[in-house]
Amino acid sequence: MTQDCCERLYALSSTKQLEGKQRREEIERARRPRAPMETKKIPMSQAGRMYEKSMMHLIDKEMRLMNEAVEKEIDFESYLIPQSNPLAKQSNE
Repeated sequence: MTQDCCERLYALSSTKQLEGKQRREEIERARRPRAPMETKKIPMSQAGRMYEKSMMHLIDKEMRLMNEAVEKEIDFESYLIPQSNPLAKQSNE
């Protein structure tokens, strides 16, 4: 009778034990160091185009922020665009 009781209680927890084991294995797999990514050099012309494209994107973003600042009459100074605070220019005139 004691044996049956133990087996019945163990049977209830066996699924939880399997779930815990699978969870621990997933955590272990996630913590393993990943293989290093392969790096390669890109041609200078491609790098230049990439830089120019990203800078144009940043300048476009700054221009939009400046236009919104003018509409809302908020001071906005851009580090990418020198003398970009039109409100300060208006107050100086």
